[in-house]
Amino acid sequence: MSDLKQMRAKTGTLSILIVDDEEKIQEAIVLFMEKFFGNTQSACNGEEALELFRQNKYDVLLTDISMPKMSGWELIDAVKKSDQEIFIAAMTGSPDEKENLIGMCDIYLNKPITIERLALMLEKIIEIKAL
Repeated sequence: MSDLKQMRAKTGTLSILIVDDEEKIQEAIVLFMEKFFGNTQSACNGEEALELFRQNKYDVLLTDISMPKMSGWELIDAVKKSDQEIFIAAMTGSPDEKENLIGMCDIYLNKPITIERLALMLEKIIEIKAL
């Protein structure tokens, strides 16, 4: 399903929380994802993301793994304890971390993040959420 209009129609009612400590990467991902999700929010570290998560309901969590204050690992663990239905996507630039991500998240994305990788994530969300 590579038709972006079709994807937009299917994901428009969903909410996403994007977490990355690299501001330019976060901003670029937010700009792209705002086209697809009805509610797009972002955080610059795991602690800030967890606070937002406690205050809001999200359908999707897209998080970097290596971050200050609270790692993506810790964030994923905390989120999964209270919401087992959330779709979790993890971003990493480390080949070593990819092995550990299997089973922790629904999909992992290699950095650098590209539009193609984000589109693949959208397809996976639609598949898993049966939209």
